[in-house]
Amino acid sequence: MKLSVMSNAAWMMSEKIVSVFGVIFVTSYVAKSFGPTVFGQMAFSTSLFSMVQTVAIFGTETILFKRISKSAPKGLRLMTVARTMRLVLLLLTSLPVLIWVWYNMQENFLAFALASFISSVFVTQDTFSVYNNARLASRLNTVANSAGLLLGFALSFTIAWLHLNPLWLTASIVAVTLVPYVIKRASLS
Repeated sequence: MKLSVMSNAAWMMSEKIVSVFGVIFVTSYVAKSFGPTVFGQMAFSTSLFSMVQTVAIFGTETILFKRISKSAPKGLRLMTVARTMRLVLLLLTSLPVLIWVWYNMQENFLAFALASFISSVFVTQDTFSVYNNARLASRLNTVANSAGLLLGFALSFTIAWLHLNPLWLTASIVAVTLVPYVIKRASLS
């Protein structure tokens, strides 16, 4: 195996290590600080929009990876089409979920659901991850995603430590996906 392929794989795995440690320590501290109701609302809203974003991505990552691996310029054009399709699917699938949340859930839950929706917008529009992986540049993905995770964990920990209103946790939900999106988009420009 080529050294570049092995290096790329190592970068991809290192991101998961940051995520695991943060989830174990920070998430458990936030859950302990705010209790099961708030933590449950966050977890449920995140789960709802994880399903929605899976539908919105609709298998485009595999298609993009194959195209970009063969021809980067053609892959870049396809990325634009994929982002548009993903956004349309995200909006179509999110609207019923948000309406259901609006009518059936508590106010705090709506805030977490909206934050999860905004976060899903950045995830579905982030075709740059596939581009970097196909070009064996996963290092950039790891750095960008780790920066987003660390900021999100820092925000969550600070909010829990200072006993702020749990609605401030919406900032951490959005930061986890916004920061990597901005970094990756800026690096491709």
